[in-house]
Amino acid sequence: MIEVGVLEAKTRLSALLEMIEQGEGPIAITRYGKRIAVLAKDVSYDEPPRLSGTELAARLKAFRERQSSAPELDGLVWDEIKDENRK
Repeated sequence: MIEVGVLEAKTRLSALLEMIEQGEGPIAITRYGKRIAVLAKDVSYDEPPRLSGTELAARLKAFRERQSSAPELDGLVWDEIKDENRK
């Protein structure tokens, strides 16, 4: 992998992008000798799908139903549970 410093990357950005387009890459950008970023060909990063409110609520309900419950704690108030565990 080709490495260039931040100043060189700033100065030669157009040339570096051209190199990437021609298949010469990826190119690591470094600061004080440590890699901080990489220039690479676009691989079409897709955003996660947006869910409607109804879909989101349905998924949340299904998630909650999959969670295990402790029947012995049903009806207890959180303060009661804390007090019980402090004894």
